[in-house]
Amino acid sequence: MAGPHTAGLPFRALRLGLAIASPRAVALAVIVLICEWWFVPGALPGPTIFASTLTSRAPAPFPSGPVATIYLVRDDADAWRAVDDAMSGDAIAPALTETPDRVVLATFSHERHVAGIWGPWLEHEASHLKLQPLVGGEVPEPGPAPLRAAFADWFRSRGSPTYAALALQGGHKSSHLVWWGPLVDIAALGAMLVILLGLTRLALTRIYLGRCRSLAAGFCPRCRYDLRGVVLGDDGTGICPECGFRFATQEPV
Repeated sequence: MAGPHTAGLPFRALRLGLAIASPRAVALAVIVLICEWWFVPGALPGPTIFASTLTSRAPAPFPSGPVATIYLVRDDADAWRAVDDAMSGDAIAPALTETPDRVVLATFSHERHVAGIWGPWLEHEASHLKLQPLVGGEVPEPGPAPLRAAFADWFRSRGSPTYAALALQGGHKSSHLVWWGPLVDIAALGAMLVILLGLTRLALTRIYLGRCRSLAAGFCPRCRYDLRGVVLGDDGTGICPECGFRFATQEPV
């Protein structure tokens, strides 16, 4: 059975929270939420639960999905070269029609997602290089290493050394914790709690002021009974004879 001290603990905690939720604290909490709404989603590499609709304001550091699709063509010296859609049709058509057994369709994709509530807690990243020969179902000898090297050279020629390194590896998967994600969520939840307490404090203040106005006019704030003829007790309090509401001439704020 809870003792007298533990029984009043929730009430004391509520009074402390209402005392903390001053107008300045509520204004600061609103500023915190606005800052998180504006800055955090723009820094995310993918959507979280609450920030998913806001990430479109800023592009992700890396695109998510297929990055590039090119043809890799093997010449007579068994060296692989890249042929993409930006080149002329004269470079693509002969390779596809005359020597399709020497052509490999290469697709590099990159995915980056985060998991979290508002801020990211866990970040997942994965890239994959798919090699699909136009004729036959297997990559020709001596294997995928020369094809990866040719794709990496194509990325380097376009100023993408990061993708070049990933293509040379053939893809990778990684996951890591984001240290500032929990701090963002704690700040957001704390700000929302302060705003909620501030609204509760405002509602209680309006109720208190309305009760004071009713008592000052001589009416019961609960049932509007005329209290001007009610005799007060020795302790300065009185009881409404209509509804039993106990009132004092001066009540604490």
